[in-house]
Amino acid sequence: MKLFSITNEQKIQDSINHLYKKLSENPHEELVIPCGGPEGKQTIAVCYSGFYDFWWGSKVEKNKNKYWNPVGFGFPNPKVLNRGDCEFNCAIKGHGGHAGIFAKDFNNNIYLLHNGKAGGSTPGTTIEGFSKVYGREKQAVEIEGQPYDFFMVTDINSNILLENIVGYAKAIFDFKKQLNKTG
Repeated sequence: MKLFSITNEQKIQDSINHLYKKLSENPHEELVIPCGGPEGKQTIAVCYSGFYDFWWGSKVEKNKNKYWNPVGFGFPNPKVLNRGDCEFNCAIKGHGGHAGIFAKDFNNNIYLLHNGKAGGSTPGTTIEGFSKVYGREKQAVEIEGQPYDFFMVTDINSNILLENIVGYAKAIFDFKKQLNKTG
């Protein structure tokens, strides 16, 4: 399948809005929590699924030149700083070198992809390290005429959208957890 990066600002915004709309169709509890990381802290609205024991941002959060999309496992505590276990950050326009990206195929189906960047402060959280343990093939995405490798997360119209996102985020979470045990 040939994929092309969505770099137009309006089309990225439409894609992220559609993704959030589809995610909100899943049963969830809404909370407001402090969340942050190396770039600082902010208060965000999140949705929590008890079925998956998983939370995600419930509205589009712009942070500098990207849409900030933290997700995490466990019930988020509104009284302490929560850190996402994975982020699907996408550029507001262009690509911008962020971990997440939207791409489309020849039929204009839109996909969320991730480059495997695990982030965090755990030594060894490299894209190459995650790629080795994840074991799935990367998908080439054409960005300005050049191919770049990403992992497929989900078709944003999938009936199992949340399940797909949870599955990928869990792979990142498990990779970082394993590094914490060995590092």
